[in-house]
Amino acid sequence: MNSTIKYILVVLIFISTPSLFSQQYILFMFKPGKIMEYDTVQQMIAQKASSFYYQHLYDSSAYFYAQLNQQRPEKYEIAFNYALALAASGNQEKSLLLLESYVQYAGDKCHCSFFEENEHFQRYANHKKFIDLGKQCRNNLKKFATKEKTTNYLLSDKIQYYLGKDQEILNNPLFLNGLNTELKNEQLHSNLMRALRLIDTTRLPTLTEVGTAGTGALSILFLHADYLPNFQLSMGKKMMALGGEQGYSKKNAAYLIDRAYKNLSLPQLYGTILEKNPSGKYELYRTDNLEEMKKRRLELGFQAIEDYLHNLQITK
Repeated sequence: MNSTIKYILVVLIFISTPSLFSQQYILFMFKPGKIMEYDTVQQMIAQKASSFYYQHLYDSSAYFYAQLNQQRPEKYEIAFNYALALAASGNQEKSLLLLESYVQYAGDKCHCSFFEENEHFQRYANHKKFIDLGKQCRNNLKKFATKEKTTNYLLSDKIQYYLGKDQEILNNPLFLNGLNTELKNEQLHSNLMRALRLIDTTRLPTLTEVGTAGTGALSILFLHADYLPNFQLSMGKKMMALGGEQGYSKKNAAYLIDRAYKNLSLPQLYGTILEKNPSGKYELYRTDNLEEMKKRRLELGFQAIEDYLHNLQITK
């Protein structure tokens, strides 16, 4: 993502931290009962655990996740990360116990694909307990899908898995600050192609089929495809045409369309993209007709551009 441009988008709750291969939950360690108030000590422990994991120091990572798990056993995200570090270090018995804890505490938030597709857990693929945990996770998802009236919950889970892989690639230290762009795009493209094999892009999965988590994950996958701007534009227009009735936010479609036009070096339509001017202040990326852009924004329920710019204390 271009560091000089500010994009506004909705981010799914589950994303992953930097890695070439294995996903973890990002841990936000808030104080129990305190909304948005960090527990700084636990946050530091979580960061150490994650850092050691991505340095392939799995025993050290597991040591710090064990501390967190002891303090916050109700946080299923910790149990998953702990299980992953243990699996990577070869501690099968304890890893399966933590994975069981993850499935138990996550309930209908359990992501089967995240552990069934993970290469560190693949060594357990034929283990009875691992198979049983997969079945239990899918049953939990089915209950949630029934409640939410989602007909293809397993497809939704898979789409979210590929979004997690995308986030993983984008946050890999190898690719930060514009490094190794060609390799990054190759990996993103490979991941996108795997995701697209699951769906029909001429008829995107609907809200009824994959729920808001599935449609949202697809939207962000498309947003990440900066290396395929014409594809981005095509999917953005399709999402805009489908609109709310199929579960695709027209605002998200506007973000995608503007991003595609920016990647094609063309003017944006909806005023969702900002960039820095020479003085260091943010301003709108160019548009060919400001008045028409204002109308389009208001039609989609965006804030009036003058108010938006004023609130951000930036120049037009």
